[in-house]
Amino acid sequence: MNFPKVLDNACVLYYTLQDNYGTVCYTTGEIADYIRYLAICKYENDAQYYLFGCNAEHEVVSDSPWESIEQCMLVAKNSHDRIISWIAMN
Repeated sequence: MNFPKVLDNACVLYYTLQDNYGTVCYTTGEIADYIRYLAICKYENDAQYYLFGCNAEHEVVSDSPWESIEQCMLVAKNSHDRIISWIAMN
C-alpha cells in the first residue's frame, strides 16, 4: 500500500516507513492506539507544519504544530531517540 498524499486534509511532505514509534494513551493510561508511521504535513493557508503520528491504517492519532520542516524532524528524532529516515512525497 502506498502512503497517502493527504492526511486529515493536509498535504504530506515527508513520511516514514512502518515502524514502532510508540503509543497514544487515554488519560487513564490505557493505550488508545499505536503509532506506526510519522508524517510531516502542511495545511493550505497555514504557516505551520505538522508532525503527525499515524496508526497502521494511516489514520492520524497524534499531531503537533511546528514552525518548520526541520523542527518537525528534530522533534521526531529527539522524541524517539533515534535517527529517522524520511521519505519525500513525490
